[in-house]
This record gives sequence, C-alpha cells and structure tokens, in this order.
Amino acid sequence: MKQYELLCVLRGTLSQEDVPATIAKVKDILEKQGATIVGENDMGKSRIAYPIKHIRYGYFHLFLFDAEGSAVPQIQEKLRLEGELLRAVITHRTGETAADMTVGIIDEISREKKQRRSTPKTDKKDQPAKPAAEKTPAEPAPKEEPVAEEKEEKKAEESKKEETKTTTPDISMEEIDQKLDQILQSDLDKV
Repeated sequence: MKQYELLCVLRGTLSQEDVPATIAKVKDILEKQGATIVGENDMGKSRIAYPIKHIRYGYFHLFLFDAEGSAVPQIQEKLRLEGELLRAVITHRTGETAADMTVGIIDEISREKKQRRSTPKTDKKDQPAKPAAEKTPAEPAPKEEPVAEEKEEKKAEESKKEETKTTTPDISMEEIDQKLDQILQSDLDKV
C-alpha cells in the first residue's frame, strides 16, 4: 500500500448543504476502490487562481489515503465522472507514514491560514518598532510660507506641464487599432 493525497476542488456554486453530500460521494469512490482514508481536511471556500469552467470560487477538500498503485487510475476515472468536482488531483506521498503525514500536512495548512489572517500587511519590512518615547507627535509641524522665488518656480513648472499636455498629438482609437493589427499580422507572418 502506498500513501496518496487527493485534493478536490468542488464547484463554488454548490450550496453549503450540498458540499457534505459531494464529499461523501468522493469518500465512497475511494473506499469502493480499496483505499483506506487516513485523514481529511475541509479547507473551506476560497477563490481559485484562474476560472475553471467559468467558475471563480471553489470548496477545497484534502484527503490522505493508502491504496494500491493499480487503484489510482480507476479512482481518477471515477472522480472525473463526478459533475460537482472542478478538479481532483492525486499525488503520491513518500517518506513519512500516513498517520504522520495527516497530522503534519493538516497542521501546516491550518498554521498557514492562521498566519495569513493574523499577520498585518505592512510596507516597512525588517524595521524594528520604535519605542514609545521616540514616536513622533500626532500634530503636524506648522507649514512655512514659501518664498516668492519658490512660488515663481512652481508656476514655471506648472506652465511647462500645461504646454506638454497641449502639444501631445491626438490619436484616435481607429489609428491604434490599425497599428495593432499591423503588429499582430507581422507576428503571424513570421510563424
């Protein structure tokens, strides 16, 4: 008997009540083919990386099972016929015993989910937090009035920006489409 992992992605359009029935069908397929289910993990509903059959969300469920190598193609064929499954991927697991795998993989997945939820997203990486005494005050510093020369420089910069805006040629969408067609046609001619 070899250890395998089955990741099922169910249609996200299923109702919450239909998901357990579909999972039961998958379990039944595994058991009928002689597989022994060692562990399973319901990973919930989440967004799929890319749409499958125009569906963007799916229910993910992980099974760990022991089975003979000859049973795997039969299991894959039976799973392929299930209409509620978007994907069913079976991978061979080596090294650890199935019981150790179950605990390790399921714990790792749970830990990753908790970390993603609890870690705040910050742009400042690898910077230690400032002690309370060094934190900046909440009030902004008073603004100084710009000198007359600075005002003139700003006006000159604004006028240059306006000039560049008016001198750019107007390009119609038709011209863009024609140019794009030319580029694509030249690429097709090369093939």
